[in-house]
Amino acid sequence: MDGMSWPSQSELDGMREKVAQMSGGDAKEVRFVVSPYRICPLGAHIDHQGGRVSAMTINKGILLGFVPSDDSQVSTSIYFLLTN
Repeated sequence: MDGMSWPSQSELDGMREKVAQMSGGDAKEVRFVVSPYRICPLGAHIDHQGGRVSAMTINKGILLGFVPSDDSQVSTSIYFLLTN
């Protein structure tokens, strides 16, 4: 990944290690869901009223790390990291 992409490789590696530590699993098992934040320069909520949207993503967002399980049980731990 180049210097402008999000998430960076170091962010993914840090998240991978933290999730593995919290889950007691192997870091190689950690998977990610990435949801970049978006902005709409034409104004907020126009999409709710059927207007045209010229949205674009920015270099920040939500990064969810998880370890898949073999059953339907879900256990959660929440860890927030806020950066500038």
